[in-house]
Amino acid sequence: MGETRKVTFFIYYPAEKNALGLMKEVKRKVKEIRENNPELNQCELADVGLCRLVDGVRVTLYFGQKEKLELGRS
Repeated sequence: MGETRKVTFFIYYPAEKNALGLMKEVKRKVKEIRENNPELNQCELADVGLCRLVDGVRVTLYFGQKEKLELGRS
């Protein structure tokens, strides 16, 4: 298993907004982080952690090395 990279950020997101909008914000931020960190092109998004805070959400992204798909194994 390869190295894991962790990226944490905060999204201001009031509780009265819906969760779908939050997921769109996280997706937009993942794209932005990948564009600003080209070394992450060698990684896949392995996990996402969300922690609700008073006025938003703390998001932690976990990137891991892409694993090669092994074909022909039984």
